Amino acid sequence: MQRNINISLIFLIMSIKAYSANDTLTLSDAIQLGLENNYSIKIEANNNKISSNNNTLGNAGFYPIINAQGSLINNINNTQQIYSNGTIVDRKNATSYTVNPGISLNWVLFDGFKMFIEKRKFETLEQMGNLNYKMTVENTISNIIVTYNSIIQQKKNISNLQNALNISKQRLIISEMKAKLGSLSELGILEANVDLNQDSAALLKQLASIKNTKATLNKLLNRNLEIDFEVENNIFLLTKFNYQQLLQNTLEQNSSVLLSEQNELISGLEYKLTHAPLFPKISIFSGYTYNITENQVGFMLYNKGIGFNYGINFSYPLFNGTNNLRNIKNSAIKKENASFESRLVKTDVESMIYELYNNYEITIDLINFAYKTVELSVKTSQIAFEKFKLGEINDIDFRLTQLKQLEAEQQLIIMQYEAKQYETELMRLSGNILR
Repeated sequence: MQRNINISLIFLIMSIKAYSANDTLTLSDAIQLGLENNYSIKIEANNNKISSNNNTLGNAGFYPIINAQGSLINNINNTQQIYSNGTIVDRKNATSYTVNPGISLNWVLFDGFKMFIEKRKFETLEQMGNLNYKMTVENTISNIIVTYNSIIQQKKNISNLQNALNISKQRLIISEMKAKLGSLSELGILEANVDLNQDSAALLKQLASIKNTKATLNKLLNRNLEIDFEVENNIFLLTKFNYQQLLQNTLEQNSSVLLSEQNELISGLEYKLTHAPLFPKISIFSGYTYNITENQVGFMLYNKGIGFNYGINFSYPLFNGTNNLRNIKNSAIKKENASFESRLVKTDVESMIYELYNNYEITIDLINFAYKTVELSVKTSQIAFEKFKLGEINDIDFRLTQLKQLEAEQQLIIMQYEAKQYETELMRLSGNILR
């Protein structure tokens, strides 16, 4: 059993040394890599380009439509004709052809202000594309920060578990010495072995967990999942937030709030578009044609025509089964819903800010208490270990003291990580995470 334990310890030490020997990836470097390589950001950047490309006068209908067209038609016919004057025409494989190139122009001058509304709509959609891109960047940065700090949290856990393992190893050595002196039974050695195995297993699980979390971060950075790296040693928290400033920033800068406002604006433009069919539509047209026809038989053996045409089209809807009225009513309802949705988004975001802020403040206070608890538990464990060596307390009481220290250290790390999660989400929601 002792041999198996030693092998496990050697494996753990080698794993930890290999884990700590890699280059350090700073949080700022991780964010930079994510902004450069993340696929979600690349996809949203391309979508943003599409929105920008669509925002043109031509797409809104301001420019004329000019088409060039033409045709070449060849015919081969067997022709037999008998005229009233007795003339007979009988021609085999008679050919004829027609060449008809031309160019046409159609330009809508007035369409019930539709083109102006469409242009405003495309401008709004471009702004929404920018906001969607900004939101994707914010979400990516937030995920990188949270994942990175999760690795720091697990790294601290590994350190604590390693310390616990070292103490358990010393406890086993002391127990074996006491057994040789006759002051400890074999049961004490077995219990020390069991606790040492449990500490070894906990450390192995934590090493596996941090490896998976690193793979998650590598995925966000669009890197090989197997790339290993070191992270910073501590979770750094910002200064305390001002709630009113947070709330104001959120209403002014939050991407979801701004997108809901843009959606409300789009809905208003859609409502205006439903009124366009109620107005007359005026357009002008023009064309130029060139026509040549040549026949081997018939009355007209050759015909050539060159022409230019122009004019104006006017249309006014008189009745279309009340569909225009139905579209206007439905659009008005959608516009109202968009307004409700915008208010709902603002209410939801305000609620999240309120809860996150309170959780952050409470967690900061708990962290201060946790530091004191860890300090006391470390001193208690040190005293208990000395008493255990002297035989003043049994191994069970010492193990309980050791577990309390480990629990206190883990609780401190958990609260630090939770505070960082709250902080990151507050920064994301308030639109300040890009700083």
